[in-house]
Amino acid sequence: MSFFDLIRDLRTREPNIAEASKAMAVIGWFCLLIGVWNFIVPSLMPFDRSPFKLPPNYPVFSLVLFSLLGALFFISSRGIRNKESWGKGLGQAAVLLLVAMILGLIAVIFTRTSFPVSTLPAPEL
Repeated sequence: MSFFDLIRDLRTREPNIAEASKAMAVIGWFCLLIGVWNFIVPSLMPFDRSPFKLPPNYPVFSLVLFSLLGALFFISSRGIRNKESWGKGLGQAAVLLLVAMILGLIAVIFTRTSFPVSTLPAPEL
């Protein structure tokens, strides 16, 4: 099941229980992996050498946010599997939060980036 199939299933009144639950769990594991990746990689690549000017609390902030989002996906997966009424709504909210977080993190990374400016004098013609 692709991401777009999952969204289509969540928009219908009766999603395919097994596939939607499995897809939610996979996305939950993916969110946890992203959170751990964003926590480990900046510590391996020091901030002063990074091409992006990340805030100093970015690794912890990213780990916490993506872990909480992964937990929402896992809870939604369980709700969908148990045919609870709140499972589908929580899944929809988690998908929207995932999109908002990805766009927000892109905005944080690229609005704080200062592109290097050459300090060499202009060549004389």
